[in-house]
Amino acid sequence: MQQTDGKIFANTGVMGGINVREAQKEGFREAIKEIIKEKTKNMQRLNTLLSKSDINPLFQLSTFFPLKFFPVHIVINTDRVNITYRDFMRSGQIVTLTVDILQEISVESGPLFSTLILETNKAMEPVVTVKYLKKDEALKARRIIQGLITAKKNDVDLESVPIRELASKLENLGETKKAETPIG
Repeated sequence: MQQTDGKIFANTGVMGGINVREAQKEGFREAIKEIIKEKTKNMQRLNTLLSKSDINPLFQLSTFFPLKFFPVHIVINTDRVNITYRDFMRSGQIVTLTVDILQEISVESGPLFSTLILETNKAMEPVVTVKYLKKDEALKARRIIQGLITAKKNDVDLESVPIRELASKLENLGETKKAETPIG
């Protein structure tokens, strides 16, 4: 028995014509449905990220082998640039620069090769430089990365564009008019 405001009620599990236990079961079912729905949504987001990741890079380039005995590899994805430095005996370092920290991309060209310069807003590593790249590859990489930066600043949804078309569209977006002419 339960007393409320001087009245006594029996614990029958029925309140105002509603079965309390049934209502609790229904609420529990709804909560489980929401949890499953959220987990499914998270899994779909993860699968989308995986489909746009290293599996399908926008562009890849490496330093010229004879001049750089252990080549540096650059992989450009929709959300980041990975630079892999290899050293002796299978050791190395991978530097990942997300598009939102990149500030300026430039290419310095010499008579034979180019240098790609990536400036970031990171205090610990403000400038990343990769030397001995083929000129045309370095210029293409700069245009694609600049296109990614421009798209990110303008909140462009890149996931809706097929990966095959995306690289050329970003390259067009990142091209500087009249200023970009091959040097040398």
